[in-house]
Amino acid sequence: QFLYLIGSGTFENRPRMSTALLYAACALQASALDVADSGVQSVALPDGAPAAAALPFALGPNVRPDGASLTVDSLGWARGSERVYEVAGEIHPARVPQRQWEAELRKMKAGGLTSVSAYVFWIHVEEAEGVFDWSGRRDIRTFLKTVAAVGNMTVMLRVGPWDHGEVRNGGHPDWLLAKGEAEGFALRSNNTQYMAHVKKWYAALGEQVEGTFWGQGGVVTTVQVDNEIADGEYLLALRDLALGVGMAPVSYTITGWPALPSGYDAAPLLRYGGGYADKFWQGGMAPTPARWLYEFTGSTDAQPGCPALAVEFGGGMASAYAHRVHMASSDMPSFHLTRVAAGFTQLGYYMYHGGNNPRSTVLTGAERDAPEHTLQESAFQPAGALNPMTSFGYDFFAPIGEFGQLRQHYHQMRLTHLWLADFGGRLHETAYAAPAADAPLRWAVRSNGVDGFVFFNNYERLADLPACPGVRFALNASLPGVANVAIPHGTSPPLTVPAGVWGVFPFNLRFRSTDADPLLAWATVQVVARTAGTLYTIALQGVDAELGFYDNCTVTAHRGALAHHAPHQVLRGVAVGDAGASFAAAATVTCGAAAAIDVVVLAPMLNESVWAADVAGERRVVVSNATLAAGGPSGSLLVAAHTGTASVSLAPPPKALTAADGSEVAPTAAGAFGTFSLNMLAGRAPAADINATWALAREAGAPRDIPLADSGYPQEPSAADWEAAGVWNVSLSRVAAPGEELLLSFDYVGDAARVSLPCADGSSRVLTDNWYSGYERGGRDGTQGGELQVGLTYLADELAACAPGGYLSLRLQVLPLQQRAVEKNVYLSSWPAFNTNTTAGPVALGLRGVTPVVLYHAALNATA
Repeated sequence: QFLYLIGSGTFENRPRMSTALLYAACALQASALDVADSGVQSVALPDGAPAAAALPFALGPNVRPDGASLTVDSLGWARGSERVYEVAGEIHPARVPQRQWEAELRKMKAGGLTSVSAYVFWIHVEEAEGVFDWSGRRDIRTFLKTVAAVGNMTVMLRVGPWDHGEVRNGGHPDWLLAKGEAEGFALRSNNTQYMAHVKKWYAALGEQVEGTFWGQGGVVTTVQVDNEIADGEYLLALRDLALGVGMAPVSYTITGWPALPSGYDAAPLLRYGGGYADKFWQGGMAPTPARWLYEFTGSTDAQPGCPALAVEFGGGMASAYAHRVHMASSDMPSFHLTRVAAGFTQLGYYMYHGGNNPRSTVLTGAERDAPEHTLQESAFQPAGALNPMTSFGYDFFAPIGEFGQLRQHYHQMRLTHLWLADFGGRLHETAYAAPAADAPLRWAVRSNGVDGFVFFNNYERLADLPACPGVRFALNASLPGVANVAIPHGTSPPLTVPAGVWGVFPFNLRFRSTDADPLLAWATVQVVARTAGTLYTIALQGVDAELGFYDNCTVTAHRGALAHHAPHQVLRGVAVGDAGASFAAAATVTCGAAAAIDVVVLAPMLNESVWAADVAGERRVVVSNATLAAGGPSGSLLVAAHTGTASVSLAPPPKALTAADGSEVAPTAAGAFGTFSLNMLAGRAPAADINATWALAREAGAPRDIPLADSGYPQEPSAADWEAAGVWNVSLSRVAAPGEELLLSFDYVGDAARVSLPCADGSSRVLTDNWYSGYERGGRDGTQGGELQVGLTYLADELAACAPGGYLSLRLQVLPLQQRAVEKNVYLSSWPAFNTNTTAGPVALGLRGVTPVVLYHAALNATA
């Protein structure tokens, strides 16, 4: 999945406005604020909407036994007659304990996802030739049943035979590589010997997924064959093999990079795109941001006659041993928005959920923990690797981390997903428009010529963009009878878009697509969601909130001041400084014969606290200070918080929420919402805090001289190298009680670290590992950084055989890091403090703290 940006150098090298020029342009604009409309930036709206056309190939079975249809045409996906904006995220079942599948899928759904994509790695299942292991984490059939049980989510299965996914040999079993070498046949090639092995793999997988396809009443809608290859003959042969063993998706898919040669445009393989905020796989000793992604461009490289769909927009970024990127949460959602503006009608993220790599099923003892035998990509594997991963940790700095941690960008991305769920289907029938020349503020429009959305982005990874004052968007109509629109109104002060802010403004927005009249002529707030009779929006930090309405609407202002500027009514001064006060409607609007609609403008400090969930049979908007607020089984509400109390506000509010102990909580009225004050410890026996202590058990040996692997890149540590690590013994005061979730966060410095659990038989088991990349604990709950963490309750079921008494004792190993290594051949964007008082020169090594992070869970039944 990491060849796309390498192969897109034309984007990197195209003429672009430099950061320095952007700064100068915004500064010039700021100096001219006393000149009327000095910041006007105009766009000519499209003269109509693109026409839908059938794909150049036939779809597979796309009608379920219950009559529900799923179709895709040149513009995008539709369920029945309704166009939908699909949002997908990658999770690897084999990298998540089976017991956690339902909980993690509910987090993904709560994040606004409508679909999941999942690799099924051949090497995980047939590590020994002819022996297929479909148990535990590898039980793909149970995983698909779990997706169906969670509800309203579909699946793209990515079946290989080669996947990559930073897995050993890209997913090819070792025995297959040995056979290919011994018998002289090429892998990933349409030859008789290789394809005979693939057929056996597909046949075994086909048995497991029988009955799970959409046309059979299941959840699997698409199947991707292989990954990142331009051999059209080989890909079509794989499709034929998969069809032959009963895999019957709505469509087969491939990654769209590298591009297929000419002659395959009508091949029955739907192409999906991608792009990443950084490129660790390029190696080298310099930063590698993908700056073009933060700009607006109408190019999607879509397959002719097909929609622009994505499967691999970076949800985060991994760190390779030699190139350790340090991501910020805002690096991801800011560029996702530019891709929506470009014309993608499906977002897909790799990874959306980080992973914890499975252990070998054919090896025993210490070999299972040795880097030489990891099932993750490493320089030790037979196929070699330019960018070795850790042996077990595959956190990827994903929105949902390796152990289910919810990071800041999980919440940031959700805000976009909520909007797309209710209004994204309208984007299918829009075209792209942008300023004729580079503007001080990056922005673009998607419109059908009448209505649409203005997108803007004042953020770029590793760039210090300035605030842009004096901004007014001028939308010039091309269709007769359509009026121009200015955002904000021409009589209002221009906007200032602060540094680090991105967003979407609507214009001529109809509440329902079937409404005759627009509810909003424009707004300088972002649309979030709608329920019956209410539109929910949110103000952006540092951007004045203004709502524009047409004169044919009757507007009652509840917050702010309403002024008449024919043919518009303009609501200004909507106070957004108080979170609770923002729950009340800013205005009630009646347009034509339509029913009255309340417009809520939420305060910007709530932008990471807004959810939508199906509770008690009704979709509701949720605002909460809890870490998680998700729909649960049978219309329940699942809440998780790091404190013993939590506040949850729902609109429309149910009559009551009932806790597990039977206690009932009634809401307090708060504008459109009802607010529930929850005791997260209800029904539980009092328990002491969980405390951690640690002590140095063994001094580290001399720092290793990092050798070069055959690839020419630095070689990651071997099992022998880990024997020279510094060792700390860590003790916990107690294990987690029922209803508690426990993570341990390790604040260490060094080259790399491993956490292991001593077993009752005297052996030990590595739980996770980490290349030091400079991350620290962060976020509102201390779990949103990318530092070394381990989820002890997350892994508890799998650890019972090792330590029946629980996980009270752990071991941390840390290898020292020499300063000369990061100066010479290991790129580290965030350096630790080095101790210069050593015989080996400046060295970083130490454990500064171990912090237990406890999350309290509650399942609440709702009374409608």
